[in-house]
Order: sequence, then C-alpha cells, then structure tokens
Amino acid sequence: MSEPSLSGHAVLNSRQSLEEIAGKDVVLRALEDLPDDEREQYLSITAEAWLPVRIADEVQRAVAREAGIPPGDFAGFVRAFSHRSVERMVSTVWKVLLRFTSDKALVERTPELFSHTYNLGKLSATVDEPGRGTVTLDEWPGISDEQMIGTAAGIEAVLQTAGRKNVEIRWQRTATGARYVATWTP
Repeated sequence: MSEPSLSGHAVLNSRQSLEEIAGKDVVLRALEDLPDDEREQYLSITAEAWLPVRIADEVQRAVAREAGIPPGDFAGFVRAFSHRSVERMVSTVWKVLLRFTSDKALVERTPELFSHTYNLGKLSATVDEPGRGTVTLDEWPGISDEQMIGTAAGIEAVLQTAGRKNVEIRWQRTATGARYVATWTP
C-alpha cells in the first residue's frame, strides 16, 4: 500500500483556506515547527504533485497551535477550513451544474471528487431516501481524524454548494475507513 497522500491541488486549496482563516503570518510561523524537508515539500507543492497526508495533518495541528486554537476546538477548525477549501473547488463551473443535478447524481459524484483528492481509499455513495444519503469510505482503515473530518466537511460543502439546505453530516470510524450519513432539505 502506498503512503496516503493528498493531491497538490487539494493541498493548495487547503493552504489558501488556512491562510484565510488563521492568517498567512500564522501559517508561516507554524510551518517553522515542521522538519525542514517536510516544510519544503509542503511549500513547494504543485497542483500535479502529491503530499503525504501525515504532513498535511501536521501542518493543520501546527497552525492550530500557532493560532491558539484550544484542543477542544480543533475539529471545528479542521471542518471550517476543509469546508472552505472544497467549496472553493466546486464553486467554479461546478456550482451552476450542481444546482441542476438530482440528489442521486450529486451523491453519486462524491466518490469521483474524493478519488481526485486522495491516492488511497474508495468512496461509495447512495441516496437512501429523499434528503438522506450514505457515503462509505473503504480501503483506508487508518485514516486520520483530520481527514475524516475533512471528508465530512467536503460532503457538506458539495451539498450546500448544490443548493441543499439544512445539511448535516454524521460520521463514524469503521474497520475499513469511515461511514458518513448526510441529511438535507432538497
């Protein structure tokens, strides 16, 4: 199994969101906590490259520490910048297309977005009934909390960008990854 990695495109979006939420100066100071080689890999990432998830997770933790985010608020911090990052990715041409997409087509496209973001793991998604869908992540049993939270925020961002209201995502770790249940008002 290859090391779990994020696409450079996702890392660049995430960095921009971190800078918007925490401040560019906070992010730069936080990066000083990383080993030189990891900091250089993070700072020099291109859209076509891949960054190990462990480095992305450490960046998130370092930025939270530097920003003074209490440990109890860390999940909310990860959710906020992950949501913003995915929203930015889908708010281009996708935004208009998503508004005219059925719930079934929208939920079934989630695995495609995930496969362009990560080099590991496989999502499957179904609409169980109007306003409720299940997304299952398999083939990534050791997924970090940061990436589980980020995936939940990504699912939420896609549904909200597509015009769904009252979106809620509940998730739990499984033996093979995670299971997300999304509910929304069409």
